[in-house]
Amino acid sequence: MIGAFVADQQAKQAEALVAVARRQSYPDVSAGLEVRNYSGDGTFRQEMFTLRMSLPWFNRSQIRADVDREQAKLSATQWELANEQAAIREELHQLTVKADAARREALLYRDQIIPRTTATLDNLRAGWQSGQTSFREVLDTHRALLEAQLDYARAVSEQYQTLSDLVLCCGLGDLSALQMIGAEPTPTPPAKN
Repeated sequence: MIGAFVADQQAKQAEALVAVARRQSYPDVSAGLEVRNYSGDGTFRQEMFTLRMSLPWFNRSQIRADVDREQAKLSATQWELANEQAAIREELHQLTVKADAARREALLYRDQIIPRTTATLDNLRAGWQSGQTSFREVLDTHRALLEAQLDYARAVSEQYQTLSDLVLCCGLGDLSALQMIGAEPTPTPPAKN
């Protein structure tokens, strides 16, 4: 963000330097009046009107080279500004995509994986109590449920971290300001077993 601001200021400075270089091709006209008087009685002794004019036409190649050099610098700073703006857009896009991917992952764990694993665990517990499944299967499914809950928490944490980076990058006040761009955090987690 700061790089884009600096590049923008450099582009404005380069535009001003091009304008200054172009103004050098105009003749500079100045007029003046000189009055000299006696030191004793203060009467006028000499008056002189002056008119000065520069003739830049004789220096046209040097002035043209200066204008071309400043225009090349302006073009370079404009390209740098465009590059900085593209980098910022890319960073914002990457943060938005990363936050959305984390949100989708969290929703997948919350709405599908955790409820299905919980249902499977309940069935295996009932099967173990009736002697149809082994205790190892119950423990493996319980471990899978804990891993799914941990992955859900990791996805929600990653989403909030990315949204915080997005808030910082955009210069917004807080996470509630992200509603303007349609990026909202994942709702509350499911109840733990």
